[in-house]
Amino acid sequence: HIVIVTRGEIECTLEQKIVATYGLSTCIGELSVLYGLPIAATLTAGADCVIHVVSASIVLDHLDISDFEYDATDDDDDAAAPHPPSCAPGRG
Repeated sequence: HIVIVTRGEIECTLEQKIVATYGLSTCIGELSVLYGLPIAATLTAGADCVIHVVSASIVLDHLDISDFEYDATDDDDDAAAPHPPSCAPGRG
C-alpha cells in the first residue's frame, strides 16, 4: 500500500531503531509498490495522525508497470533507480 500523511507524524522504524519521521503530505511506500520491493520497515502513527491508504492494486491497475523496472544488481552509482528500503534514513 501507499500511505499519505494528512495530519500528524509517522515514525519509520528499522530493526527497532527510528530512522525517519514523516509529516504532512508525505507519501510512504511508493517504491515498494512501483518496483515490487519487499516491505522493509515498520510505520507507527502518532496520536491525532490522519493517513490515507491507497491500495497497491489501484495504483498498478492505472500504470504501465514496464515504466518502473528496477534492477537491484545495478552497481552504477549514477543510476536513476531507487535504493531500497523506501524508508531510508534521511528521507522525509
